[in-house]
Amino acid sequence: MLLLALLIGFYYAYKDRKKSTTENYYFGDSNLSPIPVGLSMALTFVSSITVLAYPAHAYLYGTVIMWFGISTLVQALIACLYYIPLLHRLKIKSINQYLEMRFNGRMKVLNSFILVVNMVFYMAITVFLTGLCLDAVSPIKLNVGIIVTSATCTLYTTLGGMKAVIWTDTFQAFVLLAGSLAVFIKGILMVGGIGNVQEAIVRGERNTFWEFDLDPTIPHSFWTIFIGGAFAWCGTMCTNQAITQRYLSCKSVKDARVASLTSAIPICFLLILAALNGCVIYAYYEGCDPVLSKRIRLPDQLTSLMVLDIFHDIPGMAGLFISSAYSGMLSTVSSGINSMAVLILEDFILPCKPHLTQSIRLKLSKFVSFLLGSLTAGIAFVVPFLGSTVIKIIFSFVGIFVGSMTAVFTMGIFFPWANTVGAFAGLLSGPSVAFWVFIGSVMQSPSSKVIHSMPPRSIEMCPIIPGSPHLNVSTSSLEEHSYVYSTSVVTTWSAYNMAALSPTTSHGTFDYLYSISYMYLGVLGFLVSLFVGLLVSFITGPSNPKSMDPVLFLPLVDNEHLPEKIRKFFRFGVPDIPPHSRSISKSLNGSHKFNQDEKKLPETLLLVKVEELESVV
Repeated sequence: MLLLALLIGFYYAYKDRKKSTTENYYFGDSNLSPIPVGLSMALTFVSSITVLAYPAHAYLYGTVIMWFGISTLVQALIACLYYIPLLHRLKIKSINQYLEMRFNGRMKVLNSFILVVNMVFYMAITVFLTGLCLDAVSPIKLNVGIIVTSATCTLYTTLGGMKAVIWTDTFQAFVLLAGSLAVFIKGILMVGGIGNVQEAIVRGERNTFWEFDLDPTIPHSFWTIFIGGAFAWCGTMCTNQAITQRYLSCKSVKDARVASLTSAIPICFLLILAALNGCVIYAYYEGCDPVLSKRIRLPDQLTSLMVLDIFHDIPGMAGLFISSAYSGMLSTVSSGINSMAVLILEDFILPCKPHLTQSIRLKLSKFVSFLLGSLTAGIAFVVPFLGSTVIKIIFSFVGIFVGSMTAVFTMGIFFPWANTVGAFAGLLSGPSVAFWVFIGSVMQSPSSKVIHSMPPRSIEMCPIIPGSPHLNVSTSSLEEHSYVYSTSVVTTWSAYNMAALSPTTSHGTFDYLYSISYMYLGVLGFLVSLFVGLLVSFITGPSNPKSMDPVLFLPLVDNEHLPEKIRKFFRFGVPDIPPHSRSISKSLNGSHKFNQDEKKLPETLLLVKVEELESVV
């Protein structure tokens, strides 16, 4: 897998050696097929996390984890209705250039910085997780695995650019699917069929799919996962450079929508399959938890352990599983490096040095890609010290930042009254409040509801073999080596002695706030940013909708079959876009700004053909 990725990178580096432009390097000349683009988008944020982390989460919490997959479908609807038409209308290279056009350059820089930090951290987690898998199923140590995988991703992405990323991801999608299906089918056969899996999850109190409790302090229910997951996926798939760059690599709005829908289906399927794999793993190890019995250190190693156990007599199958995990990781890291490199070039370097030649820009892009890969590898060594499961770490940090970033774009696109001061206030307040709640949840002991929401685990059925790690496992050792992942800090817990946790009872407002599910951090950040942003905008003087550039605005509801009064209401006073052309002034740094008072200056005008809007914009 690593060799194939390198060969694809070398191939496109040689094939496009005469096309020394950043347009080709980052966007594939905006003429890529939507199906490979969609598969690449699917793997960008599915990665090894789907193969390894989601099954572990389903093992711990049951079938309710399948709602993670279903929640991903919401983002495709939002992207197709709003973000894809807007991006293709503006033809911007960096998603954050929209914030410069709508507010100012400082907003673009601040949001770009937050996005780069968030993405590098996400890539580091995927590299660590894949190294953890390699450590569990092969003689290769974790540190060596991190270095090798990071170096490979960095090299082929730096050499081949977007085309190498897209086509490598396309091949890796099928490998990831094959590995996940192999574990599922073989696991079903080993436990005696689907019926036995169903009986096991009922006995283990993991038949939690229909958990509809509205209590926001329960870590995993339909509401926390579906709502929190939908917010996280919308922010990730609509306002992240790694994805919007894919939309712009398609030649039209129609192709970009096809790519979006193409990505949503495999994401949903793979996440549901991962949750089912977690249920199969539980049925296989029922009564002999590998973490409690000290066979492995972390639940995120469960899938790797099961692969070794069920495929020990079939040569090559463990290798297929490792390839599937690597496929997801390679896709995430390569896509992240490529997209963050264009973000840094367009938002940080070119505004200071706008006259750089295409050759120098390309060299800078490759150098930045190399630095990002090196930084990802460095942070991956820190991930083991964070504690908790990978899923909780990811959704906590994604929630802290992505919810607020999505709120800023929401203010800019749908609320014409939002001004620059309000946008700054919203972008700073949302992450601050979400991070405060996150730290509070770390410092506070878990509530009794959190403790009882976690299904039991035991080692009562472990075989007692002389010299085996299962022998003489006492209650005290269970308390020392088992984990509750309902808080960000690894907390000792015994299925046999819950009182050892000394759970807190939430009485005060802050105690209750600290107890809300980590899945709601993104929702909290979004709501706080949106509320504070609009409030500050009205306090400091709202923008006049009549003077807003209509090219930068989208109504929440707009359909040609609706009465004109309704369509006009949802425009909030923003003028309509001219039916056949738009006048957009082009600034020196490459971004576009509308200027109604300078329409007669031909050197500053760029006529952009308008694609006919479909039923809903």
